[in-house]
Amino acid sequence: MRCCATRSRTRARSASRASCCNKQHLAALIPVGPALALNTLRWSDEVRDFSQFSFPDEDTKKAGVTPKELDMAKRLIDDMSDTWDPTNYHDTFRDDILALVDKKVKAGKVAEVMKIEDGGEAKASADILDSSELLKRSLKKGGAAAQDVERRRGGVR
Repeated sequence: MRCCATRSRTRARSASRASCCNKQHLAALIPVGPALALNTLRWSDEVRDFSQFSFPDEDTKKAGVTPKELDMAKRLIDDMSDTWDPTNYHDTFRDDILALVDKKVKAGKVAEVMKIEDGGEAKASADILDSSELLKRSLKKGGAAAQDVERRRGGVR
């Protein structure tokens, strides 16, 4: 909680890498009230410079747009605008995949892909670090926690 409050007051942001759905993303850790939100960003090779595109002139007269057309566009936007309700939207990708699976099952086009083994110890999928706990240890030990993180990552031996 203190970390979020301090981040909010200082407007501090953290850049990080986050893995999701077998893909690595560039992300920013941003304080949002009492929580920290992880916002995904674009990698530098995914960002285009505006000079690569040709846009119409911002001056509507130079772009050849009449006042009547601007008024019509404004009315169209006003007529089609509504309050934002995120429940009106959902990711259809999962639905599409499940429909495809159901179709293949009904057609008898199924095969065992992988034998599931019982038992065994569950493997950790990632080395998850609690940054607030590391900060507390670092402040108490005068930097020893930071060396511990490096040691865990294979940097300091």
